[in-house]
Order: sequence, then C-alpha cells, then structure tokens
Amino acid sequence: MRRRGALEDAFPSRIEAVAALSPKRGRPSAASLRAAAETARTTATVYGRSPEAKNWERLADALEVSEHLARWFEAVRSAEYDPERYLRAARLRLAEMPREAEPQGYAANLLEALAGVDSDISPSDVAAICRAAACVPMPLGVYADPEPDMTGQDIWERKQREKPPELTVAFLRFLINGRPAKDVEWLTPGEAHDLEIEVRVSRWPEGARTLVIEPVTFERPGTFDLPAFAFSRPSGEGPYLLQQRGRMILNVRQGVHAKPFEFTFAAEFEPSSPDDAVSLAGQRRLRLDGSSSASPPLTGYPAFDARIWNIRDILRATAIPEDDIVNVLAALVTIGNLMCVSIQDAIFPKPILEKEFQAILRDRLRQNPLIGRDVDPEPHVGGGRADLSFRGMRIELKSEQNKRLEPADCKRFAAQAASYAVGTGRRVAMLCVLDCSPKTQPPFPSEDGLYVESVVSGGSPVLVVTCLVQGNLPSPSSHSR
Repeated sequence: MRRRGALEDAFPSRIEAVAALSPKRGRPSAASLRAAAETARTTATVYGRSPEAKNWERLADALEVSEHLARWFEAVRSAEYDPERYLRAARLRLAEMPREAEPQGYAANLLEALAGVDSDISPSDVAAICRAAACVPMPLGVYADPEPDMTGQDIWERKQREKPPELTVAFLRFLINGRPAKDVEWLTPGEAHDLEIEVRVSRWPEGARTLVIEPVTFERPGTFDLPAFAFSRPSGEGPYLLQQRGRMILNVRQGVHAKPFEFTFAAEFEPSSPDDAVSLAGQRRLRLDGSSSASPPLTGYPAFDARIWNIRDILRATAIPEDDIVNVLAALVTIGNLMCVSIQDAIFPKPILEKEFQAILRDRLRQNPLIGRDVDPEPHVGGGRADLSFRGMRIELKSEQNKRLEPADCKRFAAQAASYAVGTGRRVAMLCVLDCSPKTQPPFPSEDGLYVESVVSGGSPVLVVTCLVQGNLPSPSSHSR
C-alpha cells in the first residue's frame, strides 16, 4: 500500500496540544487538555503502523495525566471534597504509561518532564509541569503508513478477536435498620444494627457459582464488625434482584472531631476468571458515624451539645471538607459555651462596641487548648478585613445595640461572612452576633441561636454557621412587676 502524507493532520494537532498544556493566559484547563488528548489519539491512528504513531499515543497519555493535575488544582481551589483523588489518578495514569527502551526518544523525554508528578508537589506546581511537557521537542512524521486494506471477512474476524468480554454490572443499595442508608449514618456504638443489601445483577457468568460482596477499608481491625454477603447462582435468566441481611457493630465510640468510618464494597465471582469482572454501581460506600451523645461534654450544656452534633451532620451532608468541619466544631465549643453563659450569668449586662466584643471572643478562643495561637485578628481577605480567623476559617462579628434580634434577623449579615469564605477558597464561615440591645422579654433557649445559613455564591452554596449571643437581658424578677 502506498504511503500518504500526514503532516497536514499532525501539525494542527500538535499546536492544539501545546496550547492546552501551556496557554498564553491563565492556567491549563482540564476541558482543553481532554479535547487535546482525544485529538492526539485520533492523529495516532492516522499514522497507522508508522513509528510516529507511538509518539502520539504517549502525547495523549501525557495530556490525560495533565488533565487530572488540572482537575486537582481546580478541586483544591474550589474546596471540593477529597481533591487529592485527582492527584492519585494522575500518578496512576503516569505509572501506566509504557517505558520505551530508547533513552533519548520522545517518550522517554516526556516521562522525564512529568517526573515531578510523583514528587511532593503542590497545586501551584501544576502549570510548570504542564509547561515542561509542552516544551519537549516532538518529531512530526511527514508520511503515514496505514494498515493494509482488509476484506470484509478479515474485518469480521478481527472484531471477533478484539471483542471485549461482556461486563457484569451489579447495582447496590443499602438499608440500615430498615431505612435507606444516608450519606453519613449515625450508629450507636456497641449495639447490633441490621445491614440489608439489595443487588441488581445484569448477568451471571458461566462457571461462576457465587457472587461475594464484602467491605474494604483502612479502618483498624477490631473497631468494627461488618458482614460479607455471598449469593449463590440464581435460577432463570438475568437480570437478577438479590437481597440479604446481616448484622453490623461499631465497637468503639468516636470523638466529636473524628471522621466517620468509611467502607467501600467490592464484588467478585467465585471461582474467579479474568473475563468475569464485576462493575459495581449505585451505593458502593458506607460512611458510619460512631460518635454518641454519651461522649464527654462539649460546652457543659447538653441541649447545646446536641445542636452542635446536628450542625456537624449538616456540614458533612453538604460535603464540606473534614478539616474545615473540625475547625468549626472546635470554635463552636467555645462560642457555644459563651452563648449559654451569657444567659445563665448575664455576662453582657450593657451594650458594648463590636471592637470590645471582638477582643472578648478572641481571648476566649485562645483559652481553648485546641485553638490557642491559631486565632488571628483582622486578616486581609478579598479587599476587606475579616474580624477573626481560625486556621483560615473566617469568623465575622457583629454587635447590635439598638434593636432586639431573632435568629432569622442575622440573615442580613451572612453574605459578608460568605464573601470572606469565598475569598479564602472555602465553602464555610462563621458569623457571631451579639445582641446587647435593651430587652423586656425573656431570652430564648441558647441552642435556638445556633443554625446554618446557606448563601449562594456563583452557583455554589457557602454555609455560614450563625451564632446569636444574647446580652443586656432583663432580670427574671422584672417580669413579675
């Protein structure tokens, strides 16, 4: 077969790849890198059997690694849950790239440019790594060497040889104590709970007798007991609906700051075969919270402690990073105690300025051994100054001296706190309002002044944990006059 020219196809593809890896403005875009990778693979097919085809395959691999890096940068910047999953994907994709025997070839030089992916890198290094990959010189072949024409019989035989094995899909659904499992399920430690599994299996491979579904986790052995499920081959034709029930126990109690237990379920047919892989879909993961209201007191006020647990569950349900949740809870212990004591002991008997309130709250936070020196006053954020900062989480303060506030009245201050959170690349902030206006009515329960306000910013919600402190309260005897 006569060779044909390929340069006119290859040159625009190369320009697209370089532009995606090293844009003139801004940082590499995941979408542009994905599009360039697909174009590079198409160009590799144009070269056919020519040696240049391998170079284009390696370029497509490098673009896919870079795409994962770009997604990592974007996930960290937008405070997504578990952004490190993109970095792990980039490292795995790099490890899968073939190592060429020629030490000075294009593929070897490309791997050398991407070597930093396996080192201790930060998101700010992504652009430099992508730029290094773009700068690796790539020879552009002039001619392609296409595959010889095949007859219809040849094409049919090749497709039969290359036909992938049919994939078995199992769709999972969990029920805990008869109810559908939530994103984070709270369980009383030391008690047995029902765990029911529903599995929809698309097909059952020939020769497989049993389908085994069992949990995989990094949790310490002995801290939990979770069942493994084994289903015997059902009769009839698929798809099949299988159900089974077991018992599970969390053997230890977690602290308020501990992350939930996490279990990912894996499935395998027995006897196993490389062609009988199972793809799990649906509810593959269980997150179990073993904390308990019987844990040591947080604020010294049980009703308020229960509200803090509720706030923690709300933040976890909206995928706020666990480190930010830990910081919120640590601050709430101190602020919550202040909210309760301000009613019990009337520690704010008269109106005070916001600056005075800021100094009082700063000192109380620093007295908490879990916080201490990590509190910073008035950091610059987004062109303004937040009142307090705790490990990068912004705390906005207000002092109302004229009009009595109800919890809903604090909503007008939430946007300012949310803007400070966005300016720091976070999705959660705190708002602490002192109502020291004159009052004639008795106070409401302190826990009613703690709630979460959602502020939509750029299409994404920012959660503002709002705390309303009641001051300048009338004496109880004044209500009987």
